[in-house]
Amino acid sequence: MHSNALAESFPVAPNRHLPPRTRATAMDYRSQKIISPAHGKSFFWLHLVQFCAARYLVDCGWKRNEVAAWVQPRSVGSILEAVVSSVRPQPSETREATDLPEVVEDLQQRAYLCTRLLAAGIVGQYQSARRGMPVIHDNTLDAMLSRAMMILAGLYIKEGKEDTAGSVHDLLKKCTLPLNDSAWGLDVFRHPEFPYRTLRLIDPDARLPTLDCVELATQTKSELDLREQLAFEALRSTADQFAVRAAEVYSLLRSYIVEHPVTTLAELRDFERDKDLQPARSFLLSCYEPVLAHHLVSGRLHICPGCRIPMGRARLAQHVACRTTQCEQFDRPVATGEVEPEHEELRIAKPHVLAYWIAPGIDELAIYRKALECGLSPTIYPDRDSCDIALDGGRTGIDVKSNASPFLLAESLSRSLHGLALYDLRIVAINNQCAARVPGYLDVLRREYRGKTEVEFMLVGTLLDKLEEPR
Repeated sequence: MHSNALAESFPVAPNRHLPPRTRATAMDYRSQKIISPAHGKSFFWLHLVQFCAARYLVDCGWKRNEVAAWVQPRSVGSILEAVVSSVRPQPSETREATDLPEVVEDLQQRAYLCTRLLAAGIVGQYQSARRGMPVIHDNTLDAMLSRAMMILAGLYIKEGKEDTAGSVHDLLKKCTLPLNDSAWGLDVFRHPEFPYRTLRLIDPDARLPTLDCVELATQTKSELDLREQLAFEALRSTADQFAVRAAEVYSLLRSYIVEHPVTTLAELRDFERDKDLQPARSFLLSCYEPVLAHHLVSGRLHICPGCRIPMGRARLAQHVACRTTQCEQFDRPVATGEVEPEHEELRIAKPHVLAYWIAPGIDELAIYRKALECGLSPTIYPDRDSCDIALDGGRTGIDVKSNASPFLLAESLSRSLHGLALYDLRIVAINNQCAARVPGYLDVLRREYRGKTEVEFMLVGTLLDKLEEPR
């Protein structure tokens, strides 16, 4: 059967059918184990059915691992029956036939954060107890445990229920039960797609954190870090919906956010329309928040002229200063920044986006723009972040780092260069301001790096100068 004819068997919407896709996408689906292995170099009816079904499910917002889990065990007939009927098949028997309402998705994200912070807080509180500290609900309570309790209280409020875990002692008692136990009284903990629904955080007999609790705690650095992980997963999932445009869309979305710490709803709408990114609207909106009290200094929103990130109160009275360590203007008191008039459409990137994407992106954008000026045809965030900037048709990869400690950075790079290792020439560029705070930063980094793959280390300023040299 011709691929066009097959595509017409999979309606996405009235008068809209799946277009034929490229060989590159088919190979990508194979690598993700969505499509069964080919017979030699040939694709047959099974592969075409799996391919078109997978494309349909990605358009519906599924993640690729969900698609693979649903497609692989099914026969051609069952796949055709499910998709042609226009009933969206589900990755598990318990998943509802319609999209989860937005509020449920929001609750699940909150429940995920709550559980991870709860695990880290329990381990932290246990360590304090071993040192003889009593468990008291005051300022001595573990910070992550306290934050988890706040999020948990919000979950009860969202579901219109009484907060039965407002006491830390009652909460710890509940933690001896699985999260889906009726004693918790939260529907979101019992939802079939909540990954931790059967998790028990405290062993009821030993009264110690369970192995699962300890494992979660070791993976949890901070709430900001957890939120960044969720945002990164949401970015990848959103890009996946664009199929053959996935890598391009990933770069477009990531670079827009990095370039716009402060934006407006109108600018977001224009960006979506100009780049044909309407399906990414919910993701973009999730990265921003309205102007809040903590963004203001003396009732006004001051924007740093260097990085465009909202400024904070300076140590010098009646002054403001940039609080972004990667910015050249960091901690320089000024009487006022660029005052941005407040209005309802103004949006500011959320704290985890500012910390993990926008602040490091200051140098990434500077390198990208300089490479453009020099005619080097750079790509920013290529192949969904295999590196920060690629040059020379993908031969040179550049990663920008702003770690405060050269020792920890060397240790991390020695373990793995991640996507940077795939490039012929590998450059790690260090933020000028961070390097200036540690004498001999580059010397320490070069000495302590133990990786087998050769890497060139230099300052961002040095790299910007080198880009102007004849190649």
